[in-house]
Amino acid sequence: MPPEACVFCYGTLLFGEVMRLVTGREFEGLPGSALGWACYRVRGEVFPALVAEPGARTRGLVFRRVDARSLAALDAFEGPLYQRRALAIRCDDGATRAAEAFVLAPGGERALTREAWDRGDFERRELRAYCARIAASGTPYASRSQEAGSAGSSGAVAEELHPVPIRVEDEGDPPGASG
Repeated sequence: MPPEACVFCYGTLLFGEVMRLVTGREFEGLPGSALGWACYRVRGEVFPALVAEPGARTRGLVFRRVDARSLAALDAFEGPLYQRRALAIRCDDGATRAAEAFVLAPGGERALTREAWDRGDFERRELRAYCARIAASGTPYASRSQEAGSAGSSGAVAEELHPVPIRVEDEGDPPGASG
């Protein structure tokens, strides 16, 4: 794993408060697009996943100088629904940059809707509760108890995915310390 990486984010990690909860940091972001990739909402959840789709384009940010510790926290946060892979991102400054992105892992297709994920709608309706869920449980996935009694099978989807809670860094670690 390189000491620092570029990471393309297209969903909830675009929000500074979410990135801080996951990594304890914020990163410089460059606007850009993942060409040939579409962003759809995950069934029973408020967050999206990225899937290859000819002709599609997903907007997001390329976060630069993501340290190894933060990248490991992002890996744990995203869990088994996602696979980290290198993509070529066309940035608004005209450059194409290689960046790691969390895309839907093979076999995860059942968990995906065909509903486009809307950043503004998420910010208005879900962001505060989403941050509270992460702060309380360390995972973005809706708990089975929260989903009990609701229509749909999101609890089954969350159980099937086996989400991995993120680990919070010890406050004694110096900023930017990495292994």
